[in-house]
Amino acid sequence: QTSAQRYASLLSHLMHTPPTSFPPTNAGKSGAKPLLLKIKPEGERSDNKTREEISKMEPGSRRRYERNQREKLRSFRISKQIKDLQTVLTALQIPYKNNKFSVLVSAVAFIRAGQEEVWRG
Repeated sequence: QTSAQRYASLLSHLMHTPPTSFPPTNAGKSGAKPLLLKIKPEGERSDNKTREEISKMEPGSRRRYERNQREKLRSFRISKQIKDLQTVLTALQIPYKNNKFSVLVSAVAFIRAGQEEVWRG
């Protein structure tokens, strides 16, 4: 397979893969509140709190807790997308080291190589 064919295959895969539908939300419900994030990273204790515990927190502590929960969610989503990208790179037999930075570098290099080949015609 030429790099242009692999590039086209990657683009096709990305365009036809549905976006991840995580996390569940209360969007559209009247009086909707954001759902609490329930992520427990491996090897770490769970610090998830109930709505009642959160409502009893001091305002500053509550803001900090909610901000930390949003950051955990953001980090989880990024990790999920990088894992999806690893799957695509593996399927296309593109070499990469098993870390996030290397996955991104390999993907960018592959896309740039494909763009150059397509532009050359």
